[in-house]
Amino acid sequence: MNESNKQDKFLLLKEKADNGNAESQLKVGEMYENGVEVDQSYANAFKYYMLASEQGINEAHNYIGLLYQDGLGVEKNFIEAAKYFKKAADNGYKYANNNLGF
Repeated sequence: MNESNKQDKFLLLKEKADNGNAESQLKVGEMYENGVEVDQSYANAFKYYMLASEQGINEAHNYIGLLYQDGLGVEKNFIEAAKYFKKAADNGYKYANNNLGF
């Protein structure tokens, strides 16, 4: 896939995310966090993860916890990290239990 097609794919996905599609918000957050088809930006990753989290996406809760834990895109805050890990774990996201130490 050439660079133009990759950029078009990202822009279409971002448009869906900006229009409220939770799965697209999660994917755009992952793309920003990992620098896939877009410049890496933890702040933008946090923004899109938060949008997905507000719609109940458990994986997004967990990713927000990781960003808080590591201070990536937000100020390091272990209390906030634990809050989001617990939210994900309470809703059955098994990886969040590992992050909580269980």
